[in-house]
Amino acid sequence: MPFPSSWPLRIAYVGTLLGALLPLKRDLMGGGSGISIGNWRYVLLVPSLALAAICVWRLVMVLTDKNALDSLAVEGPLLAARRLGMLFMYLATGIFLLTILGGPLIWLSFSDKSVTGAVGLVLGFFLTLLAGIGPIGLIAFEFSRLRAFELMSKERDS
Repeated sequence: MPFPSSWPLRIAYVGTLLGALLPLKRDLMGGGSGISIGNWRYVLLVPSLALAAICVWRLVMVLTDKNALDSLAVEGPLLAARRLGMLFMYLATGIFLLTILGGPLIWLSFSDKSVTGAVGLVLGFFLTLLAGIGPIGLIAFEFSRLRAFELMSKERDS
């Protein structure tokens, strides 16, 4: 494969998938999000569990197979989509780490504990919004890989 996967790319991919799983854990098991979905939790259970299963399956694939993210070289818009997807995955991994470390850092940063709750809520809200770039990055990256394989297949059949 002309475009082999690297360790930083695999780490970013895994971090993005873990970041996608984090809200599911909070929403399905309660607490943390600040927004109660009440009885809708049970309606959303099946699609959420399906998404979680896909994420876990992909995590296992990427962690066990070093060639799981390999692809063919592309040019033009596909290369731009791949690079944008990789950038978004790197950013999403950083956001995931901030989400994990944010709570303890807030408690250590403020001596007045009445401020901690408000800061935590605002920080959690903005990190959740920013984490939305992770799935966009995954889709762009996987789209560029899929299209590269489709183009190779088309050239082979011609």
